[in-house]
Amino acid sequence: NLELNGDPTIIVLEEGWKLLDNPFFAPRIKDWLQSIRKRNGFVIFLTPNIESAFKSGIGDALVQQSATSIFLPNHKATHEGYCEAFKLSEREFELVKTLDPQDRCFLVKHGKDSVLAKLDLGGMEEFIPVLSGTTKNVSLMNQIIQEKGPDPENWLHIFIERAKK
Repeated sequence: NLELNGDPTIIVLEEGWKLLDNPFFAPRIKDWLQSIRKRNGFVIFLTPNIESAFKSGIGDALVQQSATSIFLPNHKATHEGYCEAFKLSEREFELVKTLDPQDRCFLVKHGKDSVLAKLDLGGMEEFIPVLSGTTKNVSLMNQIIQEKGPDPENWLHIFIERAKK
């Protein structure tokens, strides 16, 4: 049971499209989308399936309550999903369809404004496991935290070394 009491809160919905028509999660997600900002939080909704998201029972709330959207390159993007539902311009849609994923660029859209951004983590390979939420990395991190305590000063360097192996 998630209590939104004003403490800073981030809700991350990975593969969120799978939850949108779920009778347990759908009403909760709709409530979060409509009221979480007033309770000092925000929702990060991740999905590779935009069409299923906007066609869901709460797709209208998802689209209307998403103040900022981030679009990764998608060569299979459809006009209906991106332009009609998420209001991308023809140029923004073309960028999403044609960007090379290897370039690490993505489109950030907030209202009518958008920007093409790049996240190049080159030279930071040792930190990739820290950013990765794989089952293996999370398990390793939890094990080391149990051994060394919750302060990253005590466990982060050990995690980075063990994750390399």
